[in-house]
Amino acid sequence: MRCAAGLTGRPTVDDLTTLQKDLGDWAAVTFPDSTEESIIAHLRSEVNKELHPGCDSSELADVAILVCQLATKRNLRLFDLMNAKHAINLKRKWGPKNADGFWEHVE
Repeated sequence: MRCAAGLTGRPTVDDLTTLQKDLGDWAAVTFPDSTEESIIAHLRSEVNKELHPGCDSSELADVAILVCQLATKRNLRLFDLMNAKHAINLKRKWGPKNADGFWEHVE
């Protein structure tokens, strides 16, 4: 199995797509019985228990890996999804910071 871990320099679309494929391939072999539901449950667990201000950066990587695994399971290219969503977000209007300390779009 090839590995994109040795990539250097600024990532390109091909690098991100390769990394997603590598992560998805690894997960399919390592966790052959995983389902969308099990990946989402694991993702919720990581976010709720492990991801907090000051957490080890590897926890953030775990979340990203699970998102890649879910996108791959759905046969989606995460780069394309993120790029399309960013284009939408650029056109949105954003409200003031809420009581939880983040901003939400108002339209």
